[in-house]
Amino acid sequence: VDSHELVMKGTRFGPVIVPGDPLSSSLYRLVAGKVDASIRMPHGKEKLSDKEIEAVESWIAQGAKND
Repeated sequence: VDSHELVMKGTRFGPVIVPGDPLSSSLYRLVAGKVDASIRMPHGKEKLSDKEIEAVESWIAQGAKND
């Protein structure tokens, strides 16, 4: 993720983040392993810690503000 603007823009497949709804946010589902483990993010790197995943979930749940 390079910028708030880009992540909020989404992709051709739809939104990456749905403010207020982590489970509808593909970014959260990917880093949390809520989808196929073979496509967990970040690709080719060590998975995020539980604390980091919780921070992503909380940030999205609180509206994914650029602060």
